[in-house]
Amino acid sequence: MNAKTIEQTPLQQQLGLNGDSTSIDSTSPVLDAAAVIEARRKRREAIKNQYRTQAPPLLVQALGATSEVPSNSLSTTPNRSVSPSPAPLSVPGTPTAMESSATHSPLSNLTKDEAAGSDDMFGSPRDEDEPSAADYDPTADMQDERARHDKRMFKEDERSEEKAGQQVLEQTNAPIETKKHDEFDMFAEEDDDMFAEQPTQKSKVATAARTLDQGMMDNWDDADGYYLTTLREKIDDRYEVTANLGRGMFASVIRAIDTKADKPVAIKIIRNNESMKKAGHKEVDILKDLAANDPDDRKHVVRLLRSFEHKGHLCMVFENMDMNLREVLKKFGREIGLNLKAIRAYSQQLFLGLSLLRKCQYLHADLKPDNILADESRMKIKIADLGSASPITENATAPYLVSRFYRAPEVILGIDYDYGIDMWSVGCTLFELYTGKILFTGRNNNNMLKTIMECRGKFPHKLLRKGSLTYEYFDDLLNFKSQEQDKATGRIVTRNIDIKAKPVRDLRSRLIPKDRRLNEQDKKELESFVDLLDKCLDLRPDKRITPTEALKHPFITKAK
Repeated sequence: MNAKTIEQTPLQQQLGLNGDSTSIDSTSPVLDAAAVIEARRKRREAIKNQYRTQAPPLLVQALGATSEVPSNSLSTTPNRSVSPSPAPLSVPGTPTAMESSATHSPLSNLTKDEAAGSDDMFGSPRDEDEPSAADYDPTADMQDERARHDKRMFKEDERSEEKAGQQVLEQTNAPIETKKHDEFDMFAEEDDDMFAEQPTQKSKVATAARTLDQGMMDNWDDADGYYLTTLREKIDDRYEVTANLGRGMFASVIRAIDTKADKPVAIKIIRNNESMKKAGHKEVDILKDLAANDPDDRKHVVRLLRSFEHKGHLCMVFENMDMNLREVLKKFGREIGLNLKAIRAYSQQLFLGLSLLRKCQYLHADLKPDNILADESRMKIKIADLGSASPITENATAPYLVSRFYRAPEVILGIDYDYGIDMWSVGCTLFELYTGKILFTGRNNNNMLKTIMECRGKFPHKLLRKGSLTYEYFDDLLNFKSQEQDKATGRIVTRNIDIKAKPVRDLRSRLIPKDRRLNEQDKKELESFVDLLDKCLDLRPDKRITPTEALKHPFITKAK
């Protein structure tokens, strides 16, 4: 094959970054780009074919789902060895200094492919019992969890009404009408599949809005209060819509061109709902305060450019980012995860973001890969979506705060929580980014506590006694009451189970299996990462590592 010259951008020339993750030296011929991509594709397919089995898919195994999925959805990768880190170079857009109390440690020189994780880069061993992080939809999961919660509340209210009605009946001997049990139940379990594809529902309001005069105010929203955007529409006589990026629980997000500044931006359009609009204004105030305390934009929290009202909707204009880390995993690290060098860079930036939140006394309360955005280079990330954020003084018992897989145990147990809940979420996120797998995958809060203890060990009794909701999950002797489905009847039964003091599948064994061969340098590097996660995921909130301490951890300050 004839060698071809790869042209580099001025930035790549300055930093020595190649457009491909394969290193190129002066003595090696440069491979044709198409050939490199094809070779990687074949290698990835070979790995998948080698380890493909007929077992149920990972998410079905882990969550006990009964739906059948084609067996070719299961794939794992073999162990890989550590690649030596290149010479240190600062990454554009990252801070030049840490907190005043933290040791300065410039980020590694990461190419785009290195940040995303290629087949050639060092990644973690894969545990076939852990579901894929790339396929997880936390928004659908949150909606599912709220539906189950509403269903439980609905049934409790129904039982209370029936009991009250029965008392009236006994007193008056009058017949009383009761609810028919064969009526349609909107919260039925059989419709309660968080991983089922959601059918597209065309509401009458949404359809009418697209066909009637768009100048009519009542035609701008769909039945759920989301703003109906149109491509090439001009919002606020300034922003030209170029793409719909998706919807969350409280808002939709679009990408647009700021015709005044001639640059792309992202616009978050809050649903037309008074309580959601109020929460949106609160988010605006928090973002302004964070920006005022980070004038040089070094702490990796997304920047709010401005906000305005448009046809009854609060609109928040943000700097443009490329994709969130869930999308990075889906596109570049499915079943593989990202390499350790990228994890180190992302970790440092996340801890800087947490340090700013702590300095300003805010809790993010919903950190996960979906709420961490990467720029086009995939070297710089920023914490985003502070819709659930609040001042530390406003925290209250809320057992469904934070997306479930990233929810700290003190939240579930009803223990007073603080900044540690965000550190727990970051620990879960870093594990997920490195392995491509989800760490804790409980079906509900009860099952979450079980999966956490199976990895992290028993909760200290002193901690459990502080929880206002501990009684829901532990008996008087603080034995765990596990809610499980009876295989014969399908009913949910409760039984006490013994949690091992030393878990068999602890954090270290899930990241460094015994049969994995590593040289001393590689082993030391992985051990350091395991130690950092161990401190992020301490069951005791008051013992959990702080952002400033994390920035000084050897994994972050590793000599380049």
